[in-house]
Order: sequence, then structure tokens, then C-alpha cells
Amino acid sequence: MLKKTFLITSVASFSCSGLFADQKYDNTRDSKDRTTKEYEKYCGGFTLGTTISNGQYNELDNFITVGYFNSCFLFDFGVNYQHINFRHRDDQNKWGFLSHLGGRARLYRNLFFSGGVFGMIRTKPTNPHPYAVGVFTGLDFQISRHFLLSGKIYPFNFERRSNNNTKFYEVFETGSLNISYVF
Repeated sequence: MLKKTFLITSVASFSCSGLFADQKYDNTRDSKDRTTKEYEKYCGGFTLGTTISNGQYNELDNFITVGYFNSCFLFDFGVNYQHINFRHRDDQNKWGFLSHLGGRARLYRNLFFSGGVFGMIRTKPTNPHPYAVGVFTGLDFQISRHFLLSGKIYPFNFERRSNNNTKFYEVFETGSLNISYVF
């Protein structure tokens, strides 16, 4: 179900991206000014989107995210809620929180490299709460003025799982994909 939701959201966002793209060009200026002005629109803004991430036990989690970015900085924060219905046990309500903080560098026109730190925590009825912290690297592609596609991989992270206080060091095992509307 989560894959269907993400797929439908992605297809709808990509199909609507042409509606918001700026297609006007000012022919009265020289090409250098026009090119500079054209790519200034990719320099930042507040975002609202959805992130799919493979987290604990390689489960796919879908987060609703809000954030801010500019040409050299990024921050986002996501929230996830799950209600699990067990047959012979009590139901569980789990919340998840994911955040990224880092820098960005323009590679080419509307393609950016990003890197920084991330953190993820889950709340469960049992303690201790599982969490993960680590570093991320990724690429951000601004499809149009109002849509941003971002993919991140986590080359190294430390994860504590809730069962028996188990701790893991993971190398290139997790990542995320985000599509956001830029205001």
C-alpha cells in the first residue's frame, strides 16, 4: 500500500510539474544575463513533500516532510505514523521522525550535490526508543521552479534497535527518496 501511495504521489507530481514551470524568456537582454536569471529561481525556498525511506529492518517508511533550502544549505523534518493491529496482542501506535541538516553545492544548472547529518527516531510503547544517526550524501534535482526531487544515501550510520538494546553500524544500507513542492 505504501508503494502504491508513493507511486501515485510521484506520478501526479511529475505530471503537474509542467503547469508551474516558468517558460518565459526575456529576449531583450544578452544570453549571460538571461541564463543567470533563469537559474536564480533554483536558489531555494520552503518545501512540503513526501519522503520514502528504508529504515529499521529495511522496512519502507513514508514521511510527510517540511523543510527549507537555499543554494548552500538544507534542512528538513519529517513525521510518520503507523497503527499496527495484532491478532492476539494489543495494537501498537508508532511515530517516526526523520531530519536532515547539511550543505548543498550546485553541480550543473538545476542539479545539486548535498551532504550532511541525519537523525531518525521512533516512538514505541516499549522502551528504549530505536534511533539512527549518521551522515548522508545525495543529489537534488529541481525539476521546475516548484518541484524538487531529492535522493539520499547514508554511507555510514549508527542504529539502535528496540529489541534487547541491539546496536548496529551500517555502511551503505539505507537511503531515502523525496519529492517536494517548493514555495
